[in-house]
Amino acid sequence: MSQSDDSSTPVDPTPDDSGTRKRKKKQRKHPKLFAFFKWSAITFTVLFVALVVAGYIFYRSVDIPSANAEFQTETTYVYYSDGKTVLGKFETQNRESVELDQVPEITQAAAIAAEDRTFYENRGVDFQGIVRAAFNNATSDTTQGASTITQQYVKILYLTQDQTYTRKLKEAVLSLKVHNQYSKDEILEGYLNTIYFGRGAYGIQTAARSFFDVDVEDLSLRQSAVLASVLNNPSGYDPANGKEAKQQLKERYDYVLDGMADMGAIDEAKAEHAKKRLPKFPDIESKDRFSGPKGYLLRMVEQQLQEEGFSDTQINGGGLKVVTTFDAEDQIAARKSVREQQQATGLKEAAGKQGMQGLHIGLASIETGSGALRAMYGGPDYLKSQYNWAEHGAQPGSTFKPFTLAAGLENGFSLQSSVDGSSPYYLPDGSDIENQGDSGGESFGTISLEVRDGALGQHRVHRPDAADRGRRREDDRCRSARWGPGAAGLHQGPTAEPRACDPARVRASVGDRHGQLVRDLR
Repeated sequence: MSQSDDSSTPVDPTPDDSGTRKRKKKQRKHPKLFAFFKWSAITFTVLFVALVVAGYIFYRSVDIPSANAEFQTETTYVYYSDGKTVLGKFETQNRESVELDQVPEITQAAAIAAEDRTFYENRGVDFQGIVRAAFNNATSDTTQGASTITQQYVKILYLTQDQTYTRKLKEAVLSLKVHNQYSKDEILEGYLNTIYFGRGAYGIQTAARSFFDVDVEDLSLRQSAVLASVLNNPSGYDPANGKEAKQQLKERYDYVLDGMADMGAIDEAKAEHAKKRLPKFPDIESKDRFSGPKGYLLRMVEQQLQEEGFSDTQINGGGLKVVTTFDAEDQIAARKSVREQQQATGLKEAAGKQGMQGLHIGLASIETGSGALRAMYGGPDYLKSQYNWAEHGAQPGSTFKPFTLAAGLENGFSLQSSVDGSSPYYLPDGSDIENQGDSGGESFGTISLEVRDGALGQHRVHRPDAADRGRRREDDRCRSARWGPGAAGLHQGPTAEPRACDPARVRASVGDRHGQLVRDLR
């Protein structure tokens, strides 16, 4: 029975064979997929490790370089004798660095709100900001940057402005290194002293003066927000460049104030109040440093610094504080005197139809006793003519009278002594001289020195008395007072060409109660 039962129920192997084949097919597919992921993971890991190693090697290979020389320069200021009133300045870049504690906290916050709101949190590079900016640039028509304050500082101070991937990578590495080497306050201080604000101003101090005519310590909230705003586009946001620039500034200004409120630097109420208007912008006259009469003074200062051994680099970028002997009030009086002389004579130094052509005015004022040069006028505008009429020679005319009189008094004359005012006058050697100037050669006969140097007050009779007692005495007097190289030939007549400073120095030496030579000190 059992055999018949077994034979009546044959086993069909087909289903089992089919399932086995399917399982074998699946097993053949899984190893390939597994191998793909396996090798992908290995490749990714190798590449990642390679990038990390390469990045580490690159990081170690990049050293913080020396700073760009021009961004380390400081403006040299030249002052009048009071040491406070600025006469002018010499500069490579118009910059006056200040310490961070001189910058109001509200001004610091404005710069951070404008340029890098994660400044105190990031490590010199804002990686989240880079991703955010990349996404924004890919999905919108606007362009968003992600440079931190540290990156901007590094780019300005150490790198070029080339827009290359190599430069950008080096910028990121240097920013990380600067972050590790310097404190946030040191970085912010350097940034605020280095960055360009427009109007030729580098650094927050010169920017405060250029835009608002105040020192950085006195900046208000509105003024701080404006200066922070223009950093993004110094020319485009300068309100002096028209209505469109002013409108763009206002939009950026509001953005900065909102950022300051978000950061907690100010409250919402202050931000909204400040957003009602921009601050007032005073009219600040912008002139070339050598323009006008003061250019001659600055050029003289520059020449003397060079004579003292200062290099051009030190003069223009060394941050020197130069106090001169020029007195601000005396300089104003000198210019007033020149204007009065021009009006009295009809003289106009600039070319024109009116006035006496070919004549110029040079003026020098030297303090008796010290010999300090207190005021000087070399011409109306140094930029138009560099010829300094106070420093270059001109015939002395009546300014020579004190020398002749002093020579006579030293050689036995008195103010009551009589002298021969004849014209022409014949000298012992047979030569003759005539009265010069506005006398027209007129002869005056015998007159006293007092009358000669008073009412008749010209050089009409100066030569005879010098000849009577020896003309060399007069020349010695000139040399003893250091009249200068222009004194050569004075005894032949009023044709020598001393500088305006020379007769001024002479009068100062005469005025010295000790009768001693005084030297002009500039």
